[in-house]
Amino acid sequence: MLWVLSFTVAIWISANLPMIYLLFTNIRQKNLAQFWQLWRLAPNQFLFMTLVFPFAVFATFTCVYILVTRVSIDLPTSYPLKFFFYDNWAGVALIAAMIASLVALITYSYSGFSLDKLKPEYVTRAVSIVINGSPPTSSITLPENLSLNGLSSLNDNQYVLAVSDRNTQMHLQLLNPTTQALNVLQAFLGTFVGVVAAISVGLLCHLVVFGKMGNNTYVIQCATAITWSIVFFSIFPIFFSIYRNSVYKLTNIQTSALLDILSLIAIVVLLIAIRMIFPSSRDNLVTIITNFLPVLAVGGSYLSEIKWPGIVNNIVGINSNTGTQAIFAVIFLMLAVTSSYAIWPSME
Repeated sequence: MLWVLSFTVAIWISANLPMIYLLFTNIRQKNLAQFWQLWRLAPNQFLFMTLVFPFAVFATFTCVYILVTRVSIDLPTSYPLKFFFYDNWAGVALIAAMIASLVALITYSYSGFSLDKLKPEYVTRAVSIVINGSPPTSSITLPENLSLNGLSSLNDNQYVLAVSDRNTQMHLQLLNPTTQALNVLQAFLGTFVGVVAAISVGLLCHLVVFGKMGNNTYVIQCATAITWSIVFFSIFPIFFSIYRNSVYKLTNIQTSALLDILSLIAIVVLLIAIRMIFPSSRDNLVTIITNFLPVLAVGGSYLSEIKWPGIVNNIVGINSNTGTQAIFAVIFLMLAVTSSYAIWPSME
């Protein structure tokens, strides 16, 4: 388990380097108020990475640990995936790293960066507009051949549209090079852990359906660990939706709930599939309710964000305060620590 803890801490710290750099920059500039504003504006970049992400990493690598050190012992030599996944698990990790590298490259090349990645002289006005601004009454456009001088003369809504647009970010060099590079590293690490989790889910399903190991104690422990990993990761789209809606409402860009709905369907189907393939998931009513509590929690969170976005925004978003964020952190930590503790002792 030492390598699981080491990997978790190392990936958690590395993935939070953009936030750490920004924190020290604001401390040096004696501008911690702006850091707090960015924290509330982009919970997907700050609150999720600080509070939720390490538990997702721990749950994922705990599942891998059990698969490699426990489940592999019980596998018959004739199992078709034994050689590929268990005797050469390091190669599978390299494949996951290759996929994550590709995603990071796409992120760098085609995706716009959030407002916290802007240079200080641009982020100050942008954040102030998002917090205090109002939606435009009509459609807004940007002037052609926009320059840095022209950027400062834009009205508030045009300014937010310009600095959040990837083409403008690159053309006018609005991004802080350090935070931009660290964000690519963050995207790589987050995707790497996500790909490892996805491979683990596929392997678990294969073990149960084709390997007939649904009643194996260690396989069930793996399923529990990876279920919590999915639950923790499912919080990210909710937090990202908060950021997206806060910015887009000022640019008159119409946002759709379709992405949120598709994310909800995919995550819920995945969680249900993991729980239903195990015979113990259908023993009695209490077991069924316990097994599907994560499904209900994730589904309820997504529905509240789609139906009543203001509620979630008031808890962890731009309209939140220190008290609401502290309450959320305490409740989440109680849940996350309890789930991690439940995984830990059963492995030794």
